[in-house]
Amino acid sequence: MENERKLQMFDYDRMLHIIVGYFRANKYWDGLDAISFAQEKHGDVTRKSSNLKYFCHPILVAYLAVLLNLEPEIIAVALLHDVIEDAHADFSALPVSKSVQASVKAITIMKIKPDESKTDTKMRYYGRMDENINALIVKMLDRMTNLSSMVGTMPHESIVKNIIETEQRLLSAVKRARKTKDLEFRKKRDTLFVLQQTLRSINEPLAMLFSVNEVVRKKHDIARTHARLEGRLEARDREGNFIFEQSDRALMTAFENTSKYQNGDSKGLRAMLMAAFAVAFGVREDEAIATILLGDLDSQDVSGYSPAVQKSLRRLKKIPLLDETPEKTRERFFAELSQNKEALLAKALYRWTDICYGQVSGCDSITDEEMSEIIIETDEYLIPALESGKNNFGEFSSIFEFMSIILRLCYETIAKYKKIPLKEVNGFYEGETV
Repeated sequence: MENERKLQMFDYDRMLHIIVGYFRANKYWDGLDAISFAQEKHGDVTRKSSNLKYFCHPILVAYLAVLLNLEPEIIAVALLHDVIEDAHADFSALPVSKSVQASVKAITIMKIKPDESKTDTKMRYYGRMDENINALIVKMLDRMTNLSSMVGTMPHESIVKNIIETEQRLLSAVKRARKTKDLEFRKKRDTLFVLQQTLRSINEPLAMLFSVNEVVRKKHDIARTHARLEGRLEARDREGNFIFEQSDRALMTAFENTSKYQNGDSKGLRAMLMAAFAVAFGVREDEAIATILLGDLDSQDVSGYSPAVQKSLRRLKKIPLLDETPEKTRERFFAELSQNKEALLAKALYRWTDICYGQVSGCDSITDEEMSEIIIETDEYLIPALESGKNNFGEFSSIFEFMSIILRLCYETIAKYKKIPLKEVNGFYEGETV
């Protein structure tokens, strides 16, 4: 069976209506004008990577920004980010404020002199990201979605060029942004951390697949990771009580766990990174963070944790019943997983690293056959479980939806490159005018 499934086949009409609702809830009426303007300018042009209308791309970029609960102005920048460069609109015609126009301008590649070299243009372009946090955030979201659609649609040289540029220019800009003392950038450091990790999770596997030696998987410092997460877990509620009491105990267990994960890092480090990602995304439930920190470690005594944490940890174990077939065990496992938000979130985060670390340079513990099984199981079981979880647990709906999209951006790229057969899905976009 050939893998003919198109990348990024999502329900774009649903995404668009959620974006509209987001603008209306925030009384940001310029956003509705931005949608209409972008729809008109992109018209019936289609993406190179599929037969979908081009406007589906800014919808997805803007929708990811909504899931991150970013300001409506950033959503507007996401919707308009390609209208100048690809649709040849004029800056002065953008139906938004001067600040949003400035962000759209910052994210648009332009030569200022006819004889300016491409290198100088790119250096100046990414230099502007140091001064405009909204442009940098949208650029990261834009690059995430673009990287995932390159395989099979762009020449090898162009893909390699984009991988290297992402590593050397865009991620370097993010690194500078996370260190700056500028107040507007400091306010977005959690968002920058989340996007840095997701962008790397797409770029580094691509670098391995295309043998790009200039991109080397970054090693995380376990002590620094522990200290960063420990600081975040000291949060208190209005009454002065610790929010993450159980998570703080679980953090020490994770820090002390040195058993090796498939890429050479300790399992404890992986657990801490995923917990840090969840906290940065906005997860504030103690039992959820504790489950992430403990759920993938070797056998631990968890009797001292709450019954809810113990239940979630049991849900993460795929234990067959008597005379149960492996397929039936898997079906039951994911069905039960979809009914436990803490375990489902932990599983999604672990699976994300399984897929990404399974493809990074230096990892030799997962064969192509094993990776194929992981991807197919994710596609057929975990993604539907996340969809159920999103409907069952409203407080986690944004992160479940975000992880569903990020997982697909990661594994569908690998599947397309390695010709791993995935079931056909239907993408929706009727292109109705808002």
